[in-house]
Amino acid sequence: MKKADRSILIVLSFFLIGIVGMAWIVMMPSDLNVQLKKDYNFLVLAYFFYAYFLWNVFVKHPIDLFEPMAFVSAMYFALLIFAPLVCIIRGTTLILGANTMSGCIKGTTVFLISFLFFCIGYYKKFSFIKPRFRKVNRGRKQENNGAIDECQLMLLFWMVCLLLTVVYDMSTGKSPLYVLTFGQAGAVAQEQSDSSLQILINFSYSLLGAWLYLWKEWQGHNITKIIMYLITLSVFATRGFRFILVIALFAPIVLHYLTVKKRPNLLKVIVACVVILSLMGSFGSIRNNLRTGTQITEVSTGTDALWDVFDSDFCTFKAYYGVVKAFPEKMNYMHGREMFLYTAVMMIPRALWRGKPYPPTHEVATAAMNSVAAKSGMAFPNIGEFYFEFGAIGVVVCMFVFGILCAKLKRMLEKANNLESMIIYSVTFLSLVQIIGRGYIPSNFYLLIFLNLPMFLLNLNGHSRI
Repeated sequence: MKKADRSILIVLSFFLIGIVGMAWIVMMPSDLNVQLKKDYNFLVLAYFFYAYFLWNVFVKHPIDLFEPMAFVSAMYFALLIFAPLVCIIRGTTLILGANTMSGCIKGTTVFLISFLFFCIGYYKKFSFIKPRFRKVNRGRKQENNGAIDECQLMLLFWMVCLLLTVVYDMSTGKSPLYVLTFGQAGAVAQEQSDSSLQILINFSYSLLGAWLYLWKEWQGHNITKIIMYLITLSVFATRGFRFILVIALFAPIVLHYLTVKKRPNLLKVIVACVVILSLMGSFGSIRNNLRTGTQITEVSTGTDALWDVFDSDFCTFKAYYGVVKAFPEKMNYMHGREMFLYTAVMMIPRALWRGKPYPPTHEVATAAMNSVAAKSGMAFPNIGEFYFEFGAIGVVVCMFVFGILCAKLKRMLEKANNLESMIIYSVTFLSLVQIIGRGYIPSNFYLLIFLNLPMFLLNLNGHSRI
C-alpha cells in the first residue's frame, strides 16, 4: 500500500471509530435501571479505549488478515464489548434466570488490563521461544529414503481415524450410517453419555488435517476427495459442536490463500462470515436432534439463525461476569485444578479409573450462576477460566503468556515454507475461535494435538520439514 493511501486509511479509520462510538451512545435504551446504565456507559468507554488502543497498535504494526492479532482482537471485541452492549439494548442480559451484570464493570476492567499485557507478550520478542523452521526442497520424491508415500499414508490415516470415530459413536448408540449421513439415515439407540472409549472421539479431529493434505497433494481423485470432505463434515455435525464445523469450513479457505500467497479483500471476508454464521445458526437449531438421533423438525434460517449463533456463542460474557462476582467471595480459586490437573487426567478412561475426578466446571457454573446453568454446560471465555483459576493477577499473567504463544504462531505464518506448516497454521489459527470463546483448556489442549496429528505423523515418516 502506498504511503499516501495508508495515511488516508488511518484518518478514515479514526473517524469511523468516533462515528460508531457515537452510535452506541445514541442507541442506549432510555428505560434502563441504574445498574445497567452504569454498565452500558462503562462499556461505551471501554469501546473507545479498546478501539483507540488497537488503532494505535495497527498504525505502528501493519496487520496481516490471517495473523493471530487480527483474529484475537476481533474475538475479544465481539465477546466482551459488542455482545454485552447488544444484549443490554435487546434486554437479554439474563442467563438461565441468573443476573450476572453486576460483574460487568469489574470484568471489563480486568479484560482491558489483561489485553494490554497480551499485546506486550505478542509484540515483545523473546529469544527463548524462537521457532526453528527447516527449508524444504519441494521435490519430495528425491528425499523419500524408503518412507511410505505421503498421500497413501494420509489416506490410510484418514480411514483409520474414521473407523475409530465410528467405533466410538457405536459405543454411544449411534449407527455407522447415522454418523456418515449427517444424521439423516440409520438409528440411535439409548445414547450413553460416558463411553469407556471416550479417547477415540478425538481422532475425529485428525480427519481434517489428513484431508487438507490430500486435497492439495493427491492429484486427481476429485470425486473421492469431495466424498471424503462431506464424510468429515458429517462426522463433525453428528458430534453437535459448531466450533469444529467452523474450523472445517474455513480451513480450506485459509490454506488456499496461504499457498497462493494472497489475501482476500474485506468484502469477501464479510460475505463468507455472514454465510457461514447463517449456516451455523441453522445447524444450531438441529444439533440437539443430531446428538440424540431424534427427527429433525425445524431449521432456523435468516436473521433467526444469526441471532441463534449470537445468543449461544457470543454471550459467554454473562458467565464470565458471574465468575468475577463469585470468586473468591463464594468459592476459592481453583489454583490450576482444571487447567493442569484435569488436562493431565482427562484422557484416562473412567472405566480404568473409577475414582477419576470430574472437571470442576460444574461447581464453578453453580457458584457463578445457578445449578440450571451448570447442568446446561454453560461455557466461559478463556479469561473466565483464567480468573476462576488464579484471580485477576492470574488473568494478566495468563494473557501475557497467551500473547507470547500467539506471537510464536505469527512467526510460523511468516516462516512457513511448506504445505505441512501451512496446514498446521490454518487449523491452529482457526482453533482460536474455540480457545478464546470456550475457555476449557483440557479439551482445547487435545483439540490442538489431534488436529495437528496428521502433520506430526508425516514428520515421523522420514521428512523433518516442520
